[in-house]
Amino acid sequence: MKAISVLAMFFTLLFFNLNAVFSQDLNANIMRKVNAANQELDKAEDQIKTGKLELAPAKVKSAQKEYDAIFSYYGGSFDPAHPVLVKLKNRIANITEQASGKSQKPQSGSAVSTGEKLQTEEKTPPGITVAQGKEQNDLSANIRRRIDAADRALVIANQAAEKGERAEGSLTKARVEYKNIFEYYKGSFDPNHPDIIALKKRIDTAEQAMTAGFVQKNATAPLESNSGAVEDLPAQMGADLVAIAGALNILEHRLETAANSSQPGSYLEGVKSDLQFAQDKFEQFQKNYTGSFEPGHVAYQQVQLRLESGQDAVARLKGEAGVAAQAGKNTQNEANDAAAQRIKARYTDVPPTSKVHRANAGRMIWSKQPISLDGQDQIAPEKSFQLSDPIFGRLYLHHSLGNTPVYGSDGEPQENRDFGYEFRLFIDGKEKVDRFNVFSNGNLKGQAGETWTTWQFAPHPLPPDDGFKSEAEAWFRTTKGLSPGTHSVRFELWSVQGQLRSREPISIGEFSLIVQKDERIAAGSQFPREMYSGTDAAQLHEQFKKALAQAKISASEIDKVAIAGDWAYNRYTDSKIEYRKMSAAVLFKDKDNDGVCRFVSYNFISDKSGNTWSTPKFHSFCNGCPEGDAECSR
Repeated sequence: MKAISVLAMFFTLLFFNLNAVFSQDLNANIMRKVNAANQELDKAEDQIKTGKLELAPAKVKSAQKEYDAIFSYYGGSFDPAHPVLVKLKNRIANITEQASGKSQKPQSGSAVSTGEKLQTEEKTPPGITVAQGKEQNDLSANIRRRIDAADRALVIANQAAEKGERAEGSLTKARVEYKNIFEYYKGSFDPNHPDIIALKKRIDTAEQAMTAGFVQKNATAPLESNSGAVEDLPAQMGADLVAIAGALNILEHRLETAANSSQPGSYLEGVKSDLQFAQDKFEQFQKNYTGSFEPGHVAYQQVQLRLESGQDAVARLKGEAGVAAQAGKNTQNEANDAAAQRIKARYTDVPPTSKVHRANAGRMIWSKQPISLDGQDQIAPEKSFQLSDPIFGRLYLHHSLGNTPVYGSDGEPQENRDFGYEFRLFIDGKEKVDRFNVFSNGNLKGQAGETWTTWQFAPHPLPPDDGFKSEAEAWFRTTKGLSPGTHSVRFELWSVQGQLRSREPISIGEFSLIVQKDERIAAGSQFPREMYSGTDAAQLHEQFKKALAQAKISASEIDKVAIAGDWAYNRYTDSKIEYRKMSAAVLFKDKDNDGVCRFVSYNFISDKSGNTWSTPKFHSFCNGCPEGDAECSR
């Protein structure tokens, strides 16, 4: 492919116009002036040919101005007799005379004047021969200029081809110039003239190189980061192929991690799950679009080849894991396995709680209603949701958090003493994080961490449920801004203890998320009501806004304030001075016009001096007080 691009550039340079040949010693600024003058003259010629003779002098005047500027600004830095400048000067003079309606003197050996020759070259009807004495093997200046213009456009087209890009505009310009030679000058030249044949060949070569470069680029660049590869497909079909590529990216990443691990077999279950997920998506694509897509399309071929490569890699990993198991492990590995087995037996796991549980250990199921412990088998699992739908899930584990080993870089299993966990979210194969570089995290307490093998998880509970508040807020933030269309969603649950984590996800769940145009998730919290019983609430609101300047919060950022209750009175332990304290929720204005506003609670304090109280001051954030996202006030 590179050879084709180089060959195309060689021919382009070989047959490039005379300006390029003779302008090597003219600097870039001079050449810009020359090109600008020639462009004006091109317009003047077109006006003369189309019967707009009265408009041509203005264009000729602009060209003369560009020519004069060369000598005014750059005089002394070039040869005034340079062929490019002489050619430009003669062209200005020639077109000036044409624009004035005067005829040039007849050329030696010619039976017609220059004006008559122009008319013959530009407007000779089909079937009418040119004036007698015209040399068919000579190409006129007008034809030469069109060849030059086509070659300038081909330079840009070939540069784009080398980058695997498409410069259709430049290629089209070259084709138009070639076509116009036959349209305007038919009968005045030999169609088999070497320069005409060579131009056609350069255009064909550039087109082939551009197509080949584009195909090569899109065949090798990862589809999940190269939207150009699917730009010619229907939007949803392209999005589905990109989603498959995203799933394959996760598989490839885990395979790479396994390949660099001293215990690649420990990644086998996760790799098999990733492969199945990608295969399911690919099979669904084929089912949805059979007969409506081209199997030879570069994007489809890429995901097909990557899937086949992933299948081969997983098969090799299985073989390696089998060989390792048959050959036996070294002493350290045996010790680690024994330690892991002891950890898995620390507590008594809750056995499967339902048929669904038994069939989905290590997976999550989803529904548009809560999945209670008693009603698991009565729920029909969902695989697709609208963005505004309620989304409830239940996850199932092989072992409780307390019975799941966690590992550090040394590969030795450790106990998850704090029963910590974290959820990771992937949308279209790309991880979406909210806080602490994950979707959400937490700890189970006591018996839940020791024995539970299932619990509920709801990223979008409706009506809002404080039990899932942190997950709902994370879901709101991570799905904000999703483009319309269908997106693949994947949740992974990991067991964590500080920097230690399980070797692979202990539960995985996927579903499709459909986003409509202008659709958004409603805020999951409500801004608190005013709870102050005093009559000076409005005054306190304004004082609190001013006090927040101490926390670098401008009053212009604040929408409204709601006081959480009446003053609480107390005394400082050292000075015994009396003070009073009050908390209030502050709703901030909508910064991104999405109708959702953040609110935070703060503490304010006022000191007593004599019989009066000082103006309230900002004291601190209010820990444990209302905080979240709410619908903006209207």
